[in-house]
Amino acid sequence: MEIVIERGRIVGFDELAPRSIALDGYVLGPRIDAECERYSFDHHGDCVRHATRSTAEQVHDAIALGLKPRDLTVYLNDVDLDTALAVWLLRHIDRAQEPLINRLVLCAGLLDAHAGAYPLAGDMPTIVEWLSEPELQARADGSYYTLDNAGLRALLDEV
Repeated sequence: MEIVIERGRIVGFDELAPRSIALDGYVLGPRIDAECERYSFDHHGDCVRHATRSTAEQVHDAIALGLKPRDLTVYLNDVDLDTALAVWLLRHIDRAQEPLINRLVLCAGLLDAHAGAYPLAGDMPTIVEWLSEPELQARADGSYYTLDNAGLRALLDEV
């Protein structure tokens, strides 16, 4: 699986190459073209945001329903916990249904849909904070906004 990061780029679904996955705003709106193996997992545009599941939740569901990303190319234009978790799921489909992963996907989705304001219980706030720390630190110190595509790749791998 190849991962392509193009900071800020948004393309139409019809521009997405066959055997591709667009994540979290690279293509606006969730879309599936099973025949050409083109997938857009998004909840930012061309949808009802509060009723559309997060990118990681959409990827999680697709894996549970049989998606095997093997030789697909994954496109993203930004890095946050939702995107990083979606990439992790695509890289580790064999672990996608583990109980802790199920909880993490659900909680990350709730946080993403509610701008981080959703109250999490138990150990999840600590886990989410730990996973999000590299991205949140980079945003807080301003370095996030100067990262090029290679810098975003490094941040993705760190998260």
